[in-house]
Amino acid sequence: MNTIKRTLSVFIIITIIASLFSCSKPQPQQEQTSAAITTTESTVAETESAPEKTSYTFDKESCTLTIDGSKARTLTRAAYDKITANLSNTNLVAETVILTEGFEEIGTNTFSDNSGLKKVVLPASLSAIGRSAFFGCDSLVNIVVNPQSQHFMTDKTGVLYTKDMTNLIVYPPALSQEKYTIPETVTSIYSNAFYRCPNLRELHMSPNFSGEFTHCFYCCDNLENVTFPAGSLSYYCDEQGLIYKNDTKEIVFVPADIRTLEFPENADSFFYDAMINNELITEIILTNSTVDIEEYLFQFTNLEKITIDGTNPNYSCLDGVLYNKEQSALLWYPPMKDGKTFEVPDTVERINFIRGKWLERIIIPDSVKVIDDSAFYGCDSLKYVYIGKGLEKFDYNDEFSVEQENIFSLCKNLQKIIVDSGNKNFAIDKYGALCTADMKNIITLPANGNAKKYVINDKVTHILSCFKNCSNLEKLHIGSNVEYVNIGEEGTESIIGFAGCVSLEEITVSEKNEYYTSIDGILYSKDKTELCLYPAGKQDEDFVIPDSVDRVGDFAFLDNQNLKKLHMGKITTFNLVFDTTDYQPPIDIYFACKKDDLPSYSLKDHPRIHFEANKLPEN
Repeated sequence: MNTIKRTLSVFIIITIIASLFSCSKPQPQQEQTSAAITTTESTVAETESAPEKTSYTFDKESCTLTIDGSKARTLTRAAYDKITANLSNTNLVAETVILTEGFEEIGTNTFSDNSGLKKVVLPASLSAIGRSAFFGCDSLVNIVVNPQSQHFMTDKTGVLYTKDMTNLIVYPPALSQEKYTIPETVTSIYSNAFYRCPNLRELHMSPNFSGEFTHCFYCCDNLENVTFPAGSLSYYCDEQGLIYKNDTKEIVFVPADIRTLEFPENADSFFYDAMINNELITEIILTNSTVDIEEYLFQFTNLEKITIDGTNPNYSCLDGVLYNKEQSALLWYPPMKDGKTFEVPDTVERINFIRGKWLERIIIPDSVKVIDDSAFYGCDSLKYVYIGKGLEKFDYNDEFSVEQENIFSLCKNLQKIIVDSGNKNFAIDKYGALCTADMKNIITLPANGNAKKYVINDKVTHILSCFKNCSNLEKLHIGSNVEYVNIGEEGTESIIGFAGCVSLEEITVSEKNEYYTSIDGILYSKDKTELCLYPAGKQDEDFVIPDSVDRVGDFAFLDNQNLKKLHMGKITTFNLVFDTTDYQPPIDIYFACKKDDLPSYSLKDHPRIHFEANKLPEN
């Protein structure tokens, strides 16, 4: 279960955005009729000894870039970026790149993410190619190597190998062929060698391949059939098309077209990235396999049900839901399972994960004592929850949990929570919020509840993420004993406590509070040196930060939709986040300081950031 939480907290997905370029845009008449070659010099990144220079020529008619290797031993990413930047300034894109003799090395990531590149010609002098040199070159269809090369070669389709054919380096992503057979000489495949090859559907592996398997095939979404010849050294495949390791019986690959995944009896584990190309599985069938399946279930985003065929030593199933053998723990409710209401069986004492996307009502019986802190992650449609009298705690003990304080914070449609009157640990306050029975801790205010105003009682000392996504909340009053309000800090794993509170217009604070105060509905530290939270629903279009403020919270202006102009006062830092997806300022920001007084920051030259402003300009 720790692995599930760890993975969910690292919503860690690398996204590569490829831009579509044309070879060249329309030029003035004299440019269009000329096929002249232009030559420009650009500096290559310095080596440890001395800076080198690389010259290049570009033929506009064929969109061919020829880079001279007579003066540079290595073609680096920095050098190539500078060349392509010069070309893009004149609306030119290189579809073919020719490296002349002299180059000995292509650096790491040199051509990566170059979506317009279709062909590369490599010289005989080349002896080294850096990691991921051609990563993300989606249009690359052909690599040509000088036949005199002692280090590299390509086969007749343009696939790049080492000279001895033991290492497959790059399979050009834009190759049109649907089938490919890797030669028997190959023992290893470079990481990401088959990255994003949409046309490839069938791959026949070398029997001598012994390297890491799935790291080669990221984003091959149509790869349906991978086979190994009988007698392969390290891997074998079964009738479903699953690939296993010979020694450990670990499943390392699941074909892209499988909808029902059956775990065979001889499978003893499941590789973390085995599902990297398959998001279509709707059913899992467990036999008596000892695979610890719950560690990987979060990858099955379209799963509708889990069934058991025969006897399994670890798990049981009831109506498509996975439990431990004794059914005392509910392990996994599939995300795409049909049904709007779910009554947890009265044998269950602990709830780990209910991920029903379509669920609207959940009934938790008296038998349940513990609910995991990520239990309701993904319940987008959930409106109503009933909690029996037996619940003792929400388990927040794992440091990698997604929501350490508010287990319902992602249930944006939740309207009502009811707690059995006999429960000694939890209760519902007059605003509909789930609290501890002593009212010292607010756990969650239903995100889509009726409460437009909330007054925090004087027993509460910490406000964590209990109001997250409360889109109807308009006014908040902070009581006298609150000493901590979680606003969130950029660059940390702090939970953004008021994210999604888009209607919040006013925050007031008890005069007796020693830690916070409010001015005009805005939350400040007691000494007014920090602006903590500017309510997202506040209607003002202009705002001048008071001169007493020397720090603004990173998420102080999160979700604000009305503010158009912000004067930073005496502040000479800029670390504000205005929404969760776009870090470009959506408003005009005015600094009283000079531009050079602001520390180095990527947005200093943004057209909506202004300097040497004494006040907000007139509308």
